[in-house]
Amino acid sequence: MTYIENPMVRWKEKEPKFFGEDALGNEVFEGDEILVIDDEVFFRKEDLSYDAIQILDMFSAEEKVAE
Repeated sequence: MTYIENPMVRWKEKEPKFFGEDALGNEVFEGDEILVIDDEVFFRKEDLSYDAIQILDMFSAEEKVAE
C-alpha cells in the first residue's frame, strides 16, 4: 500500500502575534491595519466606519500596519 502525504495537512498557519488593544478596547494583532495619532493612540481600521476614518484623517491620523 502506498501513502501520499498531503502538504496541506502538514502546513500550519502561523498564529498572529498580539500587538495590543486599540483606543476602543479592540484586540490588535500583527498585520492589522491601524490608524495612529501622535504615535500613541491607535485604532484598528477594520472596526471603524467610513465616517470615523474620515474624521481621524482630518486629525492627521497615519495609516500603518501593526508590527
